[in-house]
Amino acid sequence: RAHTAYFLTNGRSKFWGAGFHVEKLINALREAELSLGRRRAAAPPVLVDVGAAPYNTIGGDISHVLTMASLWNESSAMILGFEPGVHPFSRLKDFIGKAVGRPARDCSTDCADDAGQTANVASSDGQPWVVLRNTPLSNTERTVQIANSPGAGDNTASLERNYGVASDRGREVRAVTLDNELRRRGLDGREVLLLKVDVEGHELAVLRGADKAIGEGRVPFILLEYGDKMSPAIWGAMKRRNDATPAAPTPALLEGPSLFRLQRWADGRGYDTYLLGEGDGGRPVLVGATGRYWRDSLEVCRDKGQKWSRDGRRWENFSAWDPSWSAVCWYDVLLVLRKPLEPQLRQLLLERTSLPPRFCRQLSDGWYPTWVDAPTPERLCCSVQNLKQTDVCGTFVACAGSENNPPLRGLRHVRGLRRAR
Repeated sequence: RAHTAYFLTNGRSKFWGAGFHVEKLINALREAELSLGRRRAAAPPVLVDVGAAPYNTIGGDISHVLTMASLWNESSAMILGFEPGVHPFSRLKDFIGKAVGRPARDCSTDCADDAGQTANVASSDGQPWVVLRNTPLSNTERTVQIANSPGAGDNTASLERNYGVASDRGREVRAVTLDNELRRRGLDGREVLLLKVDVEGHELAVLRGADKAIGEGRVPFILLEYGDKMSPAIWGAMKRRNDATPAAPTPALLEGPSLFRLQRWADGRGYDTYLLGEGDGGRPVLVGATGRYWRDSLEVCRDKGQKWSRDGRRWENFSAWDPSWSAVCWYDVLLVLRKPLEPQLRQLLLERTSLPPRFCRQLSDGWYPTWVDAPTPERLCCSVQNLKQTDVCGTFVACAGSENNPPLRGLRHVRGLRRAR
């Protein structure tokens, strides 16, 4: 209950994917590793960033290859970055070269069997340290089509037809699998300490392409994006204009991938699932979403009308809406292997990402946000005064439905974001 309570009382303010949560989690992982005070394995681990291009300089779209290279030097890890976009890949090479003070040089004859362009940042002894691949990962090696979402930038490029690819746009690329890439590079059997995947709805296919490494217990930590591209059903409900009908009545009834099905899939492979957010002082926080920690209210991208409240009086949306009611939902998830090669590292990371002490003290003193266990009030009014009819409201309070402050149009559950006419 404590984990759910923290998530449902902090919502977008602490868990929205555009923050620094992933960078801070990667930092916490490196700190935990260094605190062990010894090399954990005979060979340095591999770090993998799938969807590695830097679209912004900060926040959720920063290249995490840059974060990894700033924390693990050439003797402590090998870093693989995959980015299929042509211009994003060029930017990635430029960014990483400036960040580490060495150029990312294009690979030549030794990369003849590669599906796409490759650039390496070499270590002092000439061996690859950061390897950048201009190709997507998937569940099988094949030619696929990739395209941006209509009217959007490179950071929306997807292999999934529902979100970007159609017959009259996009370009063909050769997809590879992580298992085969590791084998080709002589890394088969090496621990993949961290696998980060942000590929606009193709995440589960990437994991299926890493089935061997995952099945052998060599991938202790997996970072994924959970959002409106989780499945066509969620996407359809989130993007439907002037309509706030949920994608399904409950998470279990959702068609296709969902957070509910992801945590079930992960559980069957020995992983615990956590939502990644922020705690006191900006440190990362993990909220459990597996087994006894699961609550249907954690599936926040199922229903664009779902809300959270810090105090039980003012309510806000888990998703971000535009004036036409089309919504964006963006959160991050960490899968943690229960029985990794280094159990102590798992424990150290979980200690560094536990619920904030101040929040836990409040619970110990008898305080509990009872509203998170109750249905959201059905009658909510926008708390913003003089809101125009075409404006979207983001903050709500319970209302009595007086003439001067009419309730939002009364859909069964809390739905609308505008004042009723």
